[in-house]
Amino acid sequence: MTTKRKVEVFSAGCPVCQDVIKLVNRLSCGSCEGKKQETAMKFRTFTQRIAIALSLILVATSVLAAPLTYQLRVDGLSCPFCAYGIEKKLGALEGVQGVETNIKDGVVIVTMKDGVTLDETTAKKAVKEASFSLRKLEPVQSAPEGRAQ
Repeated sequence: MTTKRKVEVFSAGCPVCQDVIKLVNRLSCGSCEGKKQETAMKFRTFTQRIAIALSLILVATSVLAAPLTYQLRVDGLSCPFCAYGIEKKLGALEGVQGVETNIKDGVVIVTMKDGVTLDETTAKKAVKEASFSLRKLEPVQSAPEGRAQ
């Protein structure tokens, strides 16, 4: 006698859910012990692959969710007052999350909010308004939030 388990958590229109439903239905069939074990192995392999795929998606999402960071090479930075002036101008731009200045290297690091980018024209205008020259703007990879670079 074959008994079918009712599976309600899966979507009837999803092909992956249909595969899971078929596997669950096969597991409940007692007509052949060998097929039941083979099906159980397939189901176990399937669930392991799903778990691995979901783990990879979570890792990829956390990396991709990292805010965009830009490195601006600026000519003319020489003192803390210079740093304050340029940080104030760049920090006032829409979408800027944070600004750090390295006076010694003439570098300003601008971190944008999620989903916001910084174009060279906007950066050049803000740097010029702070009385400096933008030599180069380049995106840099930033570590996901909560992790050090």
